[in-house]
Amino acid sequence: MRDAMKSGAVCSWLFMACLGAVAGGEYPCHRIAVPPQIDGRLDEAGWQALPEQGGFRIAASERYVAVRQSRFRMGWDEKHLFIGIELDEPDIAKVGSGGAGPTFFQDSVEIFLMPKAPIYYRIAVSASGKLEGPTRFEETMYTGRDVPNSGCEAAAARGDKAWSVEIKIPFAVFGGRPAANAAWRANLCRVSRIATGTGEELTTWAVLPRAHFHDYSQFASIRFLDKALSPTEAAAASKALNADFAAARQKAPPDASRKQEILARAANAENLSTRKGVHAYPAHFGTEHILRKESPPGDEQNVWHFPGGRLPIAAIVAWPEPITCNTLVIRWGSSKEPAEHYGIEWWDGKGYQLLFETKGNADGVSIHTFEPVTTSRLRLTLFTMPVRYYCTLVRQFQVYDLTAKEAQR
Repeated sequence: MRDAMKSGAVCSWLFMACLGAVAGGEYPCHRIAVPPQIDGRLDEAGWQALPEQGGFRIAASERYVAVRQSRFRMGWDEKHLFIGIELDEPDIAKVGSGGAGPTFFQDSVEIFLMPKAPIYYRIAVSASGKLEGPTRFEETMYTGRDVPNSGCEAAAARGDKAWSVEIKIPFAVFGGRPAANAAWRANLCRVSRIATGTGEELTTWAVLPRAHFHDYSQFASIRFLDKALSPTEAAAASKALNADFAAARQKAPPDASRKQEILARAANAENLSTRKGVHAYPAHFGTEHILRKESPPGDEQNVWHFPGGRLPIAAIVAWPEPITCNTLVIRWGSSKEPAEHYGIEWWDGKGYQLLFETKGNADGVSIHTFEPVTTSRLRLTLFTMPVRYYCTLVRQFQVYDLTAKEAQR
């Protein structure tokens, strides 16, 4: 059995070696001009001359994190790899001080580095600064062995609405410094225990189809570049790295006058969600559970128990034939208790694609305009919601195909 497992692993690595692209993208790891002091705070000049990579996603999905987003920078010198991570945390006062248990059961970050398959390493740091590892693995997560006397240094620090980590790893841990332009497979992951129930408990830089941090087949990569950047060059590189993430974010909502104008135009247009043959599947919330009613093909029926982290829930509108739309008006069940974090997806015939997501809305009516999509299904996904005895989360879900002029912001 063991031989068969090794053979399968070798085959999988041969397959991966033939792939032209690396899942999740590539980070340009430049030389760091001024190595930082490891105190947990990314305030030294050296960090500002390194590109910043954000756009972490929720594990087991392709959805970007909305509330507890994370960002990292990496740099290297002749002997060390430096990693700095900043982690948004609106409830910073609730972040625990850690303990004797494994970092995975605390608010923490995990770094995975694979210089050469099938060997990879894991380093974890908690919000209290506890360092775990480096741990060396071969092929599977069940082969872990800590690297003795590694010389690694790590520290964590807290701000008003975020915490941060600095890590210094000797290249000797990996057997030597990488050659210029060499690429390592890698991933950075985050565990947010206070986010249980919001859908953002496990988040990751690389896209992970399963909530399994050790899935090295899905690692992204870092490329070691033998050049130090200026802060201006690093800022330009950061903008390019985060372009997709920025594009996926919702644009600023319309101001009050523009909002009223869109509502007035929509009043004279066809509400596509009331067409003949349309099926709507609303979401309701009660004290004991959340029930997502009968769903169209491709969507499971679920009862989501609350609390316990089995979010999100969804309201779905399905058409018998594809329609084209570019404007949504969501009327919430209560103007006093709108959804705090939600997103809209459209069905492309094989799966759902993200239109946008947002942290919340200011009142009981939300208006969203976007580039036109042609679809037979829209899904409103709710991540955090009001907690009371019983309420209808969505009172009305209106869908329109307004003219380009009407849809502009």
